[in-house]
Amino acid sequence: MSVSNEIPTLVLGPILRYVDNTRATIWVETDRECTVEVRTSTGQSGAENTWSVHEHHFAIVQLVDLPSGTV
Repeated sequence: MSVSNEIPTLVLGPILRYVDNTRATIWVETDRECTVEVRTSTGQSGAENTWSVHEHHFAIVQLVDLPSGTV
């Protein structure tokens, strides 16, 4: 594994993958391995490491305990 000092960039997304009253799942593709963090305007956040398939890097970040009605 090589480590790059370059900042990862989004290739695709963020895409809202799932939502209910208090949870949301966000999907992204990045150009390299990284940790993806999603923050909301109400203070919740979630982070996940990417995984790769054929040199494409993906992450699915879950946001939980969102205030009802804000999703």
